Amino acid sequence: MAACPEWAKHPEKDLFRVAWVSDFHLTTEPSHILVQKCLNLIRDKIKPNGVFITGDNCGVSPAYLQNISTKLNLSRRRQRYMKEYLEKELSTPYSIIPGDNWPQEFEKEFGSDQYSFDFGGFHFIFFSADCQDPTHEGCTTFHDSSLEWLINDIANNSSKPCIYISHEPVYPKTDLDAQNITLILNEYPQIIATFGGHLHLDLEFKQKTWTQFVCPALGRSHRPAFKLLHFQKENIVIESYEWQTKQALFKKVNKWQKIDIPKKLQRGIVSQPILGYNLKNAHALPPHAREIDGSLHKRAAELSANRMAFVLEFGFQNFLKNK
Repeated sequence: MAACPEWAKHPEKDLFRVAWVSDFHLTTEPSHILVQKCLNLIRDKIKPNGVFITGDNCGVSPAYLQNISTKLNLSRRRQRYMKEYLEKELSTPYSIIPGDNWPQEFEKEFGSDQYSFDFGGFHFIFFSADCQDPTHEGCTTFHDSSLEWLINDIANNSSKPCIYISHEPVYPKTDLDAQNITLILNEYPQIIATFGGHLHLDLEFKQKTWTQFVCPALGRSHRPAFKLLHFQKENIVIESYEWQTKQALFKKVNKWQKIDIPKKLQRGIVSQPILGYNLKNAHALPPHAREIDGSLHKRAAELSANRMAFVLEFGFQNFLKNK
């Protein structure tokens, strides 16, 4: 196993820490075991300031919902179950968005899924789709008004390191508006990273001024895992925890990633470690339901074209590196 890099050896530099989990796929008993083990480890041992949860959260059957009022529809009962589950098993402050699986009624329990806030001098933007054809994966889009809100939010935070957080990664282009999002993000050098889930793999792709990080799935994956983000003045160090089948627990592994913060964006970052999860400069679009648009499947060919373009682009880049 490779040695831990020098830049990852200084936890005393941490200003705050955030655990990042994605794709619970909380459905069956095996997924409950994985999610519970992860959340309890975060709550009892890691004890970060907060937690980021990036979608595909809960699709349990009615058998798990016996203690939740049957006056609510199934989607609302699942969201209520998820919220109570987090209160019980995590009890740590969190920021959450839905994914393309089971997003219905999210806003009734968790509020808006398009919002931003400051924490420790960093600016975080959580952004979920407005419309979806649930019969075709990736067939999601944003309203023009939501994209306008996103542009204004980024533009109004030009002096802070900004991180864009969604369920579907921007790169590779995994939804129908990924190109529009990419064009927006590329206009603003304060964007240093984008976080996403959806692909169930541990991935990292460099773009213009930002890097796309993909969090592996927690509840449905060949290698369940989650991330711990160490926020420091000069960079963000990303640590990985992976499921150890024989030991039946999540364990820190020697896998490290880093996001460098340009000096011009470091000025507003706090200089001393902070406690709690006190969010500032919070903005949100009004909570609204995910719209079902059955016509979006007609654009499914765009997703196939995007996948092929990514394979060719990524393969060509690696060819040039190894030449």
